[in-house]
Amino acid sequence: MGFLAGENLQPNRLEAEYRRLRQSSAEIVDLTCSNATAHGLLFPASILEQAAQRYFSARRYEPDAQGLLCARQAVASYYSCREPALDIRPEQVVITAGTSESYALLFSLLCDPGDDILGPQITYPLFEMFAAHARVNYRHYQSAPQEGIDGASFEQIFSPRAKAVLFVSPHNPTGCVVERASSAVQQTGIAVICDEVFADFPCRLRAVPPVSLFYTEQPVFLLNGISKMCALPDLKLGWIAMNGPACERFGERLAMLNDCFLSASTLTQSMLPEIISESRDFRAGLRAHVRENIGYALGRLAENSLIDTPLPDGGTFLFPSINAAIDEEDLAVELVRAGLYVHPGYFYGAETGVHLMISCIPKREVLSRGLDILLATLR
Repeated sequence: MGFLAGENLQPNRLEAEYRRLRQSSAEIVDLTCSNATAHGLLFPASILEQAAQRYFSARRYEPDAQGLLCARQAVASYYSCREPALDIRPEQVVITAGTSESYALLFSLLCDPGDDILGPQITYPLFEMFAAHARVNYRHYQSAPQEGIDGASFEQIFSPRAKAVLFVSPHNPTGCVVERASSAVQQTGIAVICDEVFADFPCRLRAVPPVSLFYTEQPVFLLNGISKMCALPDLKLGWIAMNGPACERFGERLAMLNDCFLSASTLTQSMLPEIISESRDFRAGLRAHVRENIGYALGRLAENSLIDTPLPDGGTFLFPSINAAIDEEDLAVELVRAGLYVHPGYFYGAETGVHLMISCIPKREVLSRGLDILLATLR
């Protein structure tokens, strides 16, 4: 029996209505998509072609359990340019085929079946699936600004079977950034996993700090990759960057696990140094595009007193709350019938209030059309 056997995988009412309308060729503005390539925001082909040609001119397969040294050096270089800078050595990096694989490796590394991973209540809805795949329990804590975690809720769910706490910074979809350590987490000494895939997109903050700066005495695993940072989801490359305690306690076993699969493409790994070094202009442009869209959307949403939209610390999303006596799903279904597809808050585990998730990756004209429909519907 599969790990999702017995789960109801039928589409919910919103998804079913969206599919029906798409099949009828209805024009629908999609403001859920965070895939930059779907909106024509493409990494320069010339850089990729040049990097690939260099590989093919001296092609040879020499796998490394942690990933090619040149790729790990490129990751270390990336962290040295973060603000604030982080000293990561190549031996503290493991290259994977993306952040999803990084999660799978870490859950297997840190947990036995029946152990607990502690993660945020409101979050992107994949973590429970990763936990189910690893036969571990995903237990929810309540998020809090700056520390990323409400200490009281963390202490309530903490047990001897808790092996790691998961942060997402910037958080998807709320945009919150972890800016300091939680004393409750520090006291436990358990491993910290931080998903930083939106770290290149600060908004309220000048920069997104790596959480390993706050947790220096316990194992920390930073997860990132080129999917969001460089709009290269198709090249399938991510990494796990370990702090000193994580590398000392778990580095060898993590490399052994990674060596079982060696999923990351040798071609993509060999291209990574050039992708990292030559991507600054593209990344700056993508970051500016998102910031400008967030500013534009905040201005438009402020036109309606029913909509309360906090300025995110970072990330590429807005998560407005709707101050009206209406069911989230009913509202989302009404919007999709009017031509706008957005996700309701319960998709991300929001249990109180009415929320919508809006991606600010789409081009301005697409975002503008979608906001027109939202504001007209909520008049």
